[in-house]
Amino acid sequence: MPDFESFKVKLIVADDYAKYSTDFPILENIENREYYGRSASQIKGEIPIQIHSASTIEGKTAIPSDSEQGLMALIYGKDGLSGIPITEMEKGIVGVENDYVYYLSFQFGGNQSF
Repeated sequence: MPDFESFKVKLIVADDYAKYSTDFPILENIENREYYGRSASQIKGEIPIQIHSASTIEGKTAIPSDSEQGLMALIYGKDGLSGIPITEMEKGIVGVENDYVYYLSFQFGGNQSF
């Protein structure tokens, strides 16, 4: 959850069993940061996780173990900006108009037994 006025982000990851959160500053030590344009891209809804390679979730694309999933990006530009979908950012495309991009992702672990 970005707090654009305080230049902070609170990231919360939760499921049925646990909840984790962390805070971090954005545009720290950037002169005139309050005048930068801003935008955000995010993944909407639940992200299905594939726990075992044989698991499937009907109607949804499962995320393989040991993969990275983009969650959100915060985009800032001094003289303009361009909103970029998460799928493009995962390919390294961030837009030439954007001065700062905070790309948040989650690394899914593998080799776990349940």
